[in-house]
Amino acid sequence: MYVEDNPLSARVRTNLAAALNALGYSGPRVFFSMSEGTAGDSARPLSEAVADWMEGEPEMIAAWRNFAGETGASEYALFLDRLRSTVNSGNPEFGKAVADDLRQAASRPGLRQQYFQLAFGASETCEDRITLTWNGMQIARMNADVEEGAYDNRLGELVDQARVLFRLGALEPIARQKVGSLQFVDEIEVYLAYQVKLRERLDLQLIAPDMRFFDVSYVTEHDLTAAETQVRNEEAAGFADYLATRWQPWETVVSRIAPEAHAQMQDRLIAAMDEDFRSRLEQRLADHDLTGNSDAELQFGAKIRDEIACEIKGELMREVLRDHGVEL
Repeated sequence: MYVEDNPLSARVRTNLAAALNALGYSGPRVFFSMSEGTAGDSARPLSEAVADWMEGEPEMIAAWRNFAGETGASEYALFLDRLRSTVNSGNPEFGKAVADDLRQAASRPGLRQQYFQLAFGASETCEDRITLTWNGMQIARMNADVEEGAYDNRLGELVDQARVLFRLGALEPIARQKVGSLQFVDEIEVYLAYQVKLRERLDLQLIAPDMRFFDVSYVTEHDLTAAETQVRNEEAAGFADYLATRWQPWETVVSRIAPEAHAQMQDRLIAAMDEDFRSRLEQRLADHDLTGNSDAELQFGAKIRDEIACEIKGELMREVLRDHGVEL
């Protein structure tokens, strides 16, 4: 049952939560939102919305006037205005971060386009959705910074930032599982709760420091402690493979700072996906008495491809990091 467009009083939310999240409840799930009825708000001119975050920078404000006709500009203007009403807006460090974002986006069309796209629909519900969208923009910027070379000579810092993104990614399925356990739930509040409340413990400094409606996330201290432990364990076991094979910005950096070694790695990978892959697959199928089983071939084949990629790309990753005096 979806009641996102029907604002609920605190008393009604409390009563519904007590009833629907009680042990033994077997009725329908209810999805709600802390809606503030802002979907129909009209946006101010983009430069005016920017100006409120960049007092004393007339040249930068003038630069933003040039982007008013770009797709998504009005949505981004509304997003900036809504951002000023969030619980974080009074935080001086947060204000500096927003201003820095605007300076960066003014000179980087690709990043600006990503921000405009992410702003679509963000202002339709509560302020915590605005905050969650802001967090998504910070992730987009970090990826863009790495892709564009900002960390090419700072691989130690790059690894630290990659760990932050790994941890944020690891929190998503945990939040999704929590959403699935609740019968009365605002998904936005659950996802944001894990990010904000674990910001210090997991060193997620690019994330906004606060949220408005933590109480309706129904995320407990036990949930947070368990999530922190799970993320730490997953990081210890899987971060190296994530960096080597699943985080595209890293491969972009390697191709730029070690082009010959990267090209050789690609050649090795192509060769291994032929002969080595086939021999491993045949052996794996034989070990499980599944030779000729097409379903098993698909299942084992995917795992073996991942294994080969982790081995070959992981070797190059360790070599590049070692050459720059960095250890995982």
